[in-house]
Amino acid sequence: MNITDDILNQTFQLKDGRKLGFAEFGNLKGSPVFYFHGYAGGRLEPLVLDMFEKEINCRLISLDRPGMGLSDNKPDRTVLDWPDDVIELADHLEFQKFHILGVSGGGPYIAACAYKIPERIISAGIVAGVASYKESKKFFINPNKTLFRIIKRLPFLMKFSLKQSFKNIKNEEKLEKLLAKQAKLAEKALPKPDAELYKNEKMLSYFSIHFVEIFRQGYLGPFIDGNLQVEPWGFELSKIQKTLKYFLWHGELDKNVPIAIGKYVASEISQCVSKFYPEEAHVSILINRFEEIIETLLNA
Repeated sequence: MNITDDILNQTFQLKDGRKLGFAEFGNLKGSPVFYFHGYAGGRLEPLVLDMFEKEINCRLISLDRPGMGLSDNKPDRTVLDWPDDVIELADHLEFQKFHILGVSGGGPYIAACAYKIPERIISAGIVAGVASYKESKKFFINPNKTLFRIIKRLPFLMKFSLKQSFKNIKNEEKLEKLLAKQAKLAEKALPKPDAELYKNEKMLSYFSIHFVEIFRQGYLGPFIDGNLQVEPWGFELSKIQKTLKYFLWHGELDKNVPIAIGKYVASEISQCVSKFYPEEAHVSILINRFEEIIETLLNA
């Protein structure tokens, strides 16, 4: 597919006046799949799939959550507000029904849609997704264990850190040095499948685009999104409608979101069809298994 700036930088005005940013990938005449990015992420997350020449055999619509990328901030938002934005965009695009797919920190937003608007969803899928913080914190390991403790208990430190990241990202030279440093650290700290990806120049090119876009409006959007990762969702996974087709994929080598979290989520959603990969980690699973994941969703 020949990606153009136009389809990567789209906005839609919601009823409350906010802009919702989104990008489209794949076959624009294909079955619609709404994609919910991780934390911290944005609508350009699926660019990594294009860079690694993965076939996107659907109409993949990737959304910016409020305050990130092209989406306006929404004061006092909750996880359960997200399905309302999704429905407005779906109606605008004339999708009566659609699939949803989320990655990592997109997990709460997949679950919220499955809980609140099941009548509009054909199938729901989550890749390496988190559970509620109450459950996830039992299984997190460092550095994410420390990161989410800081977000929960010392939010001012998280805000300071994001401010510094914003300053570095605005400076192209500093950004390149930061990404190179992070890549070297990743090679040592991450499991082999993810470490190998971080060695690839395609990943550095992707991150240089991705992180700039996340902080397009500053640090407030990522800060709020992080806070919501540690707040109660407002519903229980076990209350998701049992007739909704729900899928989960998780790498057993994942250190960012350990496999125990994926198994917990699968156990709470009785109809969940889960698949665990012994040789995949947090980033590698989406890239290496994407075609399989989309095929499963579309054939549900």
